[in-house]
Amino acid sequence: MAKFINKNWFKLVCFSAIALTTMSSCIKEDMDDCPPAISKVALQFDYTYNVKQADAFAAEVKNINVYAFDENGKFFDSYIESREKFETGHTMEITGLKDGKYTFVCLARDRQVMSRAEDDEMEFSFASLTPGVSTIDDLTERMGKDNGEEIKNDKEFAALYTAKTQVDFQRLNQNGNEGTVVTSTLSLMKCTKTYRIVLLPYENDQADFKPENFDVRIEGSAAWLDHNGEKVKNEGITYLPYNMERRANYDGAHTEVNEEPVDQALIYDLSSSRMFERQSDRRSVRDGDKSKYDDKRIIITDLRDKDHPIELFNHSLPWFLALCGEKVNQNWGDQEYLDREDHYVLMFYVSDKRDYNMITKVNVNGWNVNLKDTELGNNQ
Repeated sequence: MAKFINKNWFKLVCFSAIALTTMSSCIKEDMDDCPPAISKVALQFDYTYNVKQADAFAAEVKNINVYAFDENGKFFDSYIESREKFETGHTMEITGLKDGKYTFVCLARDRQVMSRAEDDEMEFSFASLTPGVSTIDDLTERMGKDNGEEIKNDKEFAALYTAKTQVDFQRLNQNGNEGTVVTSTLSLMKCTKTYRIVLLPYENDQADFKPENFDVRIEGSAAWLDHNGEKVKNEGITYLPYNMERRANYDGAHTEVNEEPVDQALIYDLSSSRMFERQSDRRSVRDGDKSKYDDKRIIITDLRDKDHPIELFNHSLPWFLALCGEKVNQNWGDQEYLDREDHYVLMFYVSDKRDYNMITKVNVNGWNVNLKDTELGNNQ
């Protein structure tokens, strides 16, 4: 029995030695075939700058455009990725860089790359840059034609996001070898907003309570933004509803607005560019034209008397919206709240008496705002 064990043990040792020799040869050959380590910049993306303070990048973003600028601020390359769904923690790797400091700017959309006709003024288009010539200040996003005409936008255009980061890149590590990986994060901010304007009747038997009998619009000037989402200059733009409808209960059907049952309601959906905080509701005009506003104003007009239309609401939208919301609980400033919140539901109560010189309650995202004893639409 001992002899049998010793014989098998000897065989096992021999086979093990042969196997190790073979593996050593394979490992050596594999190492010879391995590609050399490559130094790179790894750009990661997130979108946590929202009211939920949760990363919504994977849920919302479908197209990212990254622009690279050297330490002199000159554009040298761009990188585009587009897919139906990015993964959380998505990383874009950039190789072939020389040593130096770089600035990377991301412009992103919530839709995949669109074939945009040059005369399509309903979407933000990105500036065309020339390598070695264009600078970071040339990177802008613009809606409308480049002819100075004021535009009217009645489309649900793609959401726009911006972000910027800077990287100090060294190709060789401390041992003088390739393989350096410099990681940086592009944290996005959304520069577009959506709104649902809901008109509710004080009296449910209003026969002329129809969508076409009210004019709902947002007038502003932020149609041309820079890479940080700031206005390049005032350019007039009017946002009109891309959807309007009347909802009513028929044969006991259940109709809700903001999870509250209603008999009937008029609904208007609009989009706009980024809002900028204002400290007052006073009208701010641009270039001396008193009919054009340089902030954003929401204007609702009652057209039921065609000969005598009544402007029932005309207020600075960023000023008005900053009056409410969870910004107080979160200790956010006005601009931070306006940037974090991307969708607003505003509910107005409309009287059949055409008398808007009254105490008025407006509900914004579930918060009630009372504009007491104010003649709405007469706020200069």
